[in-house]
Amino acid sequence: MFDRKDPGTWVGGLIAICVFLFICSRIGGAFGLTKSDWPGWVQAIGSVCAILAAVWVSYDQHMKARQRDADKETQEIKNILKSLRDELAVTAEGFAQNMGALLDASNDDEPFEFEWQPAEKPFVIFDACASQIGKIENDDLRRDVIRTYAQARGLLLSLKMNTLLREKVESNVLYWHEKDPDFAKELYDKNRVNLVNFANKMRASHRIAKVSVADLIRDIDTYLATNISG
Repeated sequence: MFDRKDPGTWVGGLIAICVFLFICSRIGGAFGLTKSDWPGWVQAIGSVCAILAAVWVSYDQHMKARQRDADKETQEIKNILKSLRDELAVTAEGFAQNMGALLDASNDDEPFEFEWQPAEKPFVIFDACASQIGKIENDDLRRDVIRTYAQARGLLLSLKMNTLLREKVESNVLYWHEKDPDFAKELYDKNRVNLVNFANKMRASHRIAKVSVADLIRDIDTYLATNISG
């Protein structure tokens, strides 16, 4: 289609006219055409040029459409990465001020005494665009996104499991305390070891997840600044 606002269209049109006139003059000079011969030759050459022009216009439109699609996909990737970065930053900040601070302050080789039930779907944005993660062309960044979210989700599930384990132990100990205090103490001591081991693993997971989240946020910012303009 002819776009009056597109400079490329005007340039292409002028080039086509110049080429047409040049071809006509060369053919006319080579064959010694007379004035009566020119109309037929001009029509024939014009038909050929019209076909070539149509092919060029079709190709030009096709390339522009491909570029628009590429630009659209690039923008989609940019939006996905920005959204993931923001979700991680906001979630990590809220977590650090609550359970994260308690985990950091807790002692190794001690049970984690605090109860917490995370949201059913803590990573709404990631879940919504999970099918689009494959569009991130950088292999390392794509793997880091998946790995970091897996670590963060695993940490939250561990906190939930820790709460359930503590509730189960306390319930069993209270049940046996009235019937057999000695067995209740033995049961608590045995389960305390499991709670300590689980808490130590959870603290380690927390340290790893904190580093992964900070690194991923930094890497996303770097990737956006380096690879995607605008």
